[in-house]
Amino acid sequence: MSRLVWVFAPLLLFQWLSVALHLPKGSELGDGLVWIGGYNHEAAFSVALLTGFTVACLAYRLHPLVRLFLLFATIFGVFLADYRTAILAMLPLAFATFWIGISQYMKSDQRRPVSAVVLMLCLVGAAVVAIAYQDRFADLATFLSDPGSLIKSPRSFTQMDRQIMSGRALIWSEYLTAYANGTSLNHLFGFGPESWTKAFDVYPQGDTSFTLYEDDGVTRQYQQGASAEQKVMLADAFVSLPPAPHAAPAGLPPRGRRQRRPSARQPN
Repeated sequence: MSRLVWVFAPLLLFQWLSVALHLPKGSELGDGLVWIGGYNHEAAFSVALLTGFTVACLAYRLHPLVRLFLLFATIFGVFLADYRTAILAMLPLAFATFWIGISQYMKSDQRRPVSAVVLMLCLVGAAVVAIAYQDRFADLATFLSDPGSLIKSPRSFTQMDRQIMSGRALIWSEYLTAYANGTSLNHLFGFGPESWTKAFDVYPQGDTSFTLYEDDGVTRQYQQGASAEQKVMLADAFVSLPPAPHAAPAGLPPRGRRQRRPSARQPN
């Protein structure tokens, strides 16, 4: 562990250089700046720093001052990267590490009062972080206040619901819904990279119709008639797919389609 911890030193070096040269990056939500040393996304950078922090926690053979410096450097680096998931994952480990570490260096008769003081300092630190980042964790508080309201099908998510926790609640709902609608083969092997091409959104309002056209999307065989059309008719809230006049030409995927009807009109 003592040698492995130095693998993460370039991450800290590049991050410090980005701060010194004032080269920030726009945050994930577009509401601020993050410092990730020229890396592409704060998620991967934060996870790498969090791994370095974990390794430093286990590097007991390092000199105490060197280990303490690495711990503080990686903690500060995660806060500069400002990725909420990494911050939430790091805080319990950081508090436990400092609480246990400091109490170990005390005499046996001093451990209890010192541990109590350190615990109070950790709680105060957690409160300071919660106050300083209350805007960043506001949607988390919204989720925890009524988590049952987000247990629903993806089509029932409003525009505001889709923003909670960076859309993770929606993504989880899509995963669970796809699993529930999948077959045993889908559960074993997945739906395939082209599965999304067989789904389209329909917003039925009034009476209208349109024609869905498709070809193989690769060759020019459509010029020889290698294409297919599907009539889609909408009447009020009902969608009908009349039988196609002919089968799909050779080379085209199966003609099965799945339509989703999230609402009567397309959201803005």
